[in-house]
Amino acid sequence: MNRTQLIFLFSALGLIVLPHIKNLPPSLYIFFYVLWGWRMLGLWHPQLLPNKIVTLLCAVIAVAIMVYLKLGILGRDPGTAIFVSAVGLKLLEIKSPRDVYLLVCLTFISACTLFLYQQTIFMAAYIILTSSSLLATLVLSTSPGLSPLRASRTSVNLLLQALPLTAIMFLFFPRLDAPRWLWFEENNSAISGLSESMTPGEISRLGMSDELAFRVKFEGEIPPQQHLYWRGPVLSLTDGKQWQQQKPQYTHISTRSIKYFGKAYRYQILLEPQRLNYVYALERASEYPSTLRMNSNFQLVSSNKTNQYQEFSLASHSHFYIDHLTEKDRQTNLQLPTQPSAKINTLVQQLGGFEGHHNQFARNVLNYFTRHNFQYTLTPPLMHQRPIEQFLFDHRAGFCSHYATAFVYLMRVAGIPARVITGYQGGELNDVGGFLEVRQANAHAWTEIWLDNKGWMRIDPTATVAPERIEQNVNVDQQIASGNVSFTHINSLQSVNWLRQMHRLWSSLDYSWQRWVINYDSDNQAILLDILSLFNIHNLLHALFIFATFLASLTAFFLLRPSIRAKKDQAQHLYDKFCHKIYHLTRLQKHASEGPVNFARRVNTDFPDLATDVSSITELYIKIRYQPEHDKNDMLSLKHRIRTFTQRRSHPPASS
Repeated sequence: MNRTQLIFLFSALGLIVLPHIKNLPPSLYIFFYVLWGWRMLGLWHPQLLPNKIVTLLCAVIAVAIMVYLKLGILGRDPGTAIFVSAVGLKLLEIKSPRDVYLLVCLTFISACTLFLYQQTIFMAAYIILTSSSLLATLVLSTSPGLSPLRASRTSVNLLLQALPLTAIMFLFFPRLDAPRWLWFEENNSAISGLSESMTPGEISRLGMSDELAFRVKFEGEIPPQQHLYWRGPVLSLTDGKQWQQQKPQYTHISTRSIKYFGKAYRYQILLEPQRLNYVYALERASEYPSTLRMNSNFQLVSSNKTNQYQEFSLASHSHFYIDHLTEKDRQTNLQLPTQPSAKINTLVQQLGGFEGHHNQFARNVLNYFTRHNFQYTLTPPLMHQRPIEQFLFDHRAGFCSHYATAFVYLMRVAGIPARVITGYQGGELNDVGGFLEVRQANAHAWTEIWLDNKGWMRIDPTATVAPERIEQNVNVDQQIASGNVSFTHINSLQSVNWLRQMHRLWSSLDYSWQRWVINYDSDNQAILLDILSLFNIHNLLHALFIFATFLASLTAFFLLRPSIRAKKDQAQHLYDKFCHKIYHLTRLQKHASEGPVNFARRVNTDFPDLATDVSSITELYIKIRYQPEHDKNDMLSLKHRIRTFTQRRSHPPASS
């Protein structure tokens, strides 16, 4: 084992474990790099390396850390922690080439663990880069005379040669429907987003997040900004402070006399990993795949794991009508935690809530918000006691959830069924990729009220107080920087600088990567096989036979290429001339299966007087022929030595 080889190996291992800083407990992360640094130091000071007792003590410490952290043994996080710790301990035991090969294999597996946490295009490029360093280690193991630069070039060539076969295996190797390691995951607490309950002001915290919620690509025209309502949890129950959804029923919605009308939009939605299993369809979803269900609140629900990317083809209509409201739904959406106060009753009476003109009362409430200078703010004051009354009569400033909950409460006091809808509103157009990016900062709350002969009607009180929130897009960067509400028109590109445009280009590349690579599942594979007419077993076997024949022919061509060309390089030509001279001098002929070293040894044994010249010429030929890194003057030296090789005729010793 040489130092250069080990430096390549240890550097690759250190780079591969580096991104796990977000995934491993800090104590185990530091423990690994202490072992790694210790072993790197041992390359220059071998006397500092631990003996077996100290190595065993380190193993005990690793086990103690994992037991203390209660990581367990099953699942992604415990498995990664155990494996990385074991690789760190193996570093201390490297003593032979066999240990190097074993550690290289373990390091390749460590690289695969990174894909369990991130599957971005950046992570893929990072792993390929570090894998090339591992391949360079193997190249140096088999060819110690190579320089590090030459070994790196060879490893890159190997990776490039593997790309075609890798692409074919990716496209045609049977796909698993879901990563099996997800079965052991217990929660997704680190994933942000909407929840199934809400308190006024809670959504405002998402307004400071630029994390993606989902991306949408429309087949044709993109709907106007004011129509981009992405439906999420429907909240009907309240205790006066918190709102939560009633457990929905999964009925056959088609039996409830829904009529869709208005413009139809078809689109692909790519969901980011999230906590809930809702699919945030554009209101109102009219067509969706069989893998989704629509509940009684007209929410689309997925039965798949939600802590992975999901893509669906959907269609939505801008309006719909349902002519029936069950008595149970009516009572649920009239529920009040307590009797309304005298101030609330007085306000409802002043606005005509008890006169029976429901549509007019809704307009009067919206006008009340505008006449009394209600403010839309990202940082509303705290309202712990009776938040709706404090909002309506005292502070008169709030975020979308304050307006939605107050509006629904007033509707219910007037006897109008109403509910709060949470989801997302708007989206930023990525003009490079032609899709919308909806972020957590686009989280929004609006309302629905039931009107006889009209059904559920969407009313967004925020649109009355702050119409720019609906007509324009949220400026996430400015909002985070200032802490105040900020908007940018969806089609306003004049102020986009080159840095912003580069960000959109990268986002477009990432979107394509997620759609066509990460989301390439068994369904997409079936579509591809169907397009290629390979879906039936006969055609598939026929194609595999053709591919195997082509691959075998290509391999044979490269392996047999020297004999097919029958073209020898200059060094080989000179060596053949040298062997011819030896034959004329000694009558010893080089056998076809005999290597240069064995032939030289046979000549030197029978003709010692030629040993010096034969050995030097053979060594020089081997250096030129089999070691890519050699002096350019070596070829001239080989020519000169063979040309001046003695012409004295000798005879083999007489046989006894």
